[in-house]
Amino acid sequence: MRAQRFLSSEKPVLIAVIGLCLMIAVLLDRIDRNRLDYAAREQAGRIGVEVLQTVTTQLNNMAIGLGRLVTAAEMLPDLNPAAFETIAARLVRDLEATGTLVDHDRSPVLSISVAPDLIVEHVYPSEGNRAFLGMDYRQLPGQIEDVEAVLGTTTPLVSRPFLAVQGQRAIAVRQRITGPDGRVLGIASVAIDLDLLSEQLARQTAQGSDHRVGFFVDGFGGLGDQDVFRLDPYILDLHTRNMAWTIAVLPQDGWPTLPLLTPTRVIVPLVTLVLLWLVRANHQRNLRQRKKERRLEKGIDALSAGFVIFDENDQLIHWNETYRDLFGYGTILRKGITLQELLKSGLRQGIFKVDQTSEEAWIALNVDNHRRAGGSVDVEMADGRWIKVLSRRTEDGDLVGVRFDITDLKRAQFEAERLSRAKSEMISVMSHELRTPLTTILGFGRLLALKPPQVGDKAQDAFTKDAIDRIVAAGENLLRLINEMLDYVNLGAVAPVAAQDSCNLRDVIGQTASRLETAAAQRGVSLQVSSPDVAVRADPARVAQIVENLVSNAVKFTSIGGTVRVSARTEEEFAFVTIADDGPGIPQDKQKAIFEEFSQLAPSGQRREGGIGLGLARTKRLVELQGGKIAVQSAPGEGSTFTFSLPLPSLQLV
Repeated sequence: MRAQRFLSSEKPVLIAVIGLCLMIAVLLDRIDRNRLDYAAREQAGRIGVEVLQTVTTQLNNMAIGLGRLVTAAEMLPDLNPAAFETIAARLVRDLEATGTLVDHDRSPVLSISVAPDLIVEHVYPSEGNRAFLGMDYRQLPGQIEDVEAVLGTTTPLVSRPFLAVQGQRAIAVRQRITGPDGRVLGIASVAIDLDLLSEQLARQTAQGSDHRVGFFVDGFGGLGDQDVFRLDPYILDLHTRNMAWTIAVLPQDGWPTLPLLTPTRVIVPLVTLVLLWLVRANHQRNLRQRKKERRLEKGIDALSAGFVIFDENDQLIHWNETYRDLFGYGTILRKGITLQELLKSGLRQGIFKVDQTSEEAWIALNVDNHRRAGGSVDVEMADGRWIKVLSRRTEDGDLVGVRFDITDLKRAQFEAERLSRAKSEMISVMSHELRTPLTTILGFGRLLALKPPQVGDKAQDAFTKDAIDRIVAAGENLLRLINEMLDYVNLGAVAPVAAQDSCNLRDVIGQTASRLETAAAQRGVSLQVSSPDVAVRADPARVAQIVENLVSNAVKFTSIGGTVRVSARTEEEFAFVTIADDGPGIPQDKQKAIFEEFSQLAPSGQRREGGIGLGLARTKRLVELQGGKIAVQSAPGEGSTFTFSLPLPSLQLV
């Protein structure tokens, strides 16, 4: 069910990714469109400015040419027709030379005229304009206002549009003519065909930049390509003294549109597919991870041991049913509860056993042990059960714990400890009880050995002496065994602590070996000793016991002609003492057992040497009490090598 819900959560994510990519695609597509439109309109704007500059330049050139005509009229008050025609024709040629007249076959100049006292006296070209001669501007209501404005200034003026005599829509560039005395004599003008001028400008623009141009003169209507105004053109305005021009510019094929395939339209779908694949892959990976987590959770829940995880803030993250049932928490458990709160709730419900310690101190102690995770603690419950608590800290700081019910094991441990104490008490009592009669036997035996009774019969006297010696030897051997048992029992009651004494290892080994040389020689075994002059942190009497036990054992199990080698070395912070013999060796499966109590390699009926099997167990205990360890290396038929370690004095500084 959880997997199905997890799968269903993929659809909204995919839809969100697709929606986001569509939004980005639309936005980027709009940006591309705006960029393309902006570039096209910017170009149209430049072309419109060029058209405006062309119109302004043409009007300025006409004004300049008209000025020369005015100058001639002022210098020649009696200007005859021939002279006027010559000057006017030259004016037209000058306009052609400057590029003002873009179409030499069809000039937009309708007429060039001079009107002294505002009555047209001269006109060029005469063909088509003869009706213009003798016309009085004062009789033209549509133009008299502009004419009067010209008479009031010395600069050329562009008139408002008007309907020319020839029938065309026109404008005129006019300038007044003054006499030498400053009196106004009349005006000179150049009339321009607006329709032809706009047509020529539009054609020139289309040829030079592949754009369409339309004009609109305020109060006079449209000129040129009027369809441009219906197609969202780029608009520019030009204002002169008497009129306002509107210029519309449009690309020849209309505003450009984006092609079907653009980088954005190609890249965005690809990115969308990649994102969808990544989302899908991530979802599948999360699904696999979730399945693994569920499998792990099921496995944890199936454990027979309690399992629990706390985070770095001691808050509960996860637990299994066994953990809940093991402690009997019931409904107490919830995610986020701290260990301190959990312990308080457990105490209120009587789950834990608290002896004389206050509850606050008990909680503080357990929280502190919890935070110093890394070991194991046995916890006694109020119902008598025992729970082993194992905890380890992860790299992320979480605390992973395992809990076992060790009640049966703990009871067995308590029973074993009780039996061990009983055994030790029994051995101690028996040893003391045995020593009392044994002391009497040895005392009288030694007295008899000092002065054996004699009856005068040599054979009988020899037998008596031998019997007394045997009694003393057997008593001493029995006393040694009793002392060994008592010593081992006493050693078991001592906790290992760091030795405070120090001794010279070479002196202790040398003195101990000297005491054993005679016994070794009696058995035909040679003893080789070598040791560096080094101090160890250990009790010299205990070290002597250890060396004596191991060397005695080595001599005991070495055949005649064999050798026992005692050596020592230092390594890092320890000294290592090695006792090697040429004895029969110890099988691999018996090497651990020889350090256990009452352990013998051979059955009791097949033992070649005496003893009760406490020698090596006691030696191991003595080594551990000095802070060292003991080990054996051996193989059948190759002898045995025992090595024990003792700490150097420098170790106490660590």
